[in-house]
Amino acid sequence: MPVINVFVPAERVPAPRQGEFGPAVIQACVDWLGADPVKVQCNVTPSQVVTGAPSYVEVLYRAAESRDATAMAGFMQALDTAVQTTFGCSPRIRCMAIEPATLWARH
Repeated sequence: MPVINVFVPAERVPAPRQGEFGPAVIQACVDWLGADPVKVQCNVTPSQVVTGAPSYVEVLYRAAESRDATAMAGFMQALDTAVQTTFGCSPRIRCMAIEPATLWARH
């Protein structure tokens, strides 16, 4: 389920290495969150930053015991690296766990 929404300054999209970004995000989700790669959703949205970090990453994921502080720290580091490598800017990252009992989804 991980849903990753990345907001990047419009002038940085498309970035020369953007084709590598999706696979890097999927790999981070698989390695650190134990996610099924076909269930990873990643969106990159060109944005105009008014205040704050040059880019913003919002992650929604199902809460699970295996997704502890160590796993989340590794996952966020992998995302940070992918954003910096691809778009050339340092992101602010926010991860929000959703309890499976409160999640309703459709595909």
